[in-house]
Amino acid sequence: MTLDFSQLTAKFTDSGLEFVMIGGYAAVSHGSSQVTRDLKIYAVLKEENVELLRRALA
Repeated sequence: MTLDFSQLTAKFTDSGLEFVMIGGYAAVSHGSSQVTRDLKIYAVLKEENVELLRRALA
């Protein structure tokens, strides 16, 4: 299955995962016209959050 970035972030958000998104794609999602085509996603590494991340990526 191929996901685009908006689908991936929607899965994370819908799952209740605590995360931040940084990079060009994050900037574009907030209205920037400058695209660097990079994306970094950082998740809080608490036990319950790691389980949410596993489920979202499954």
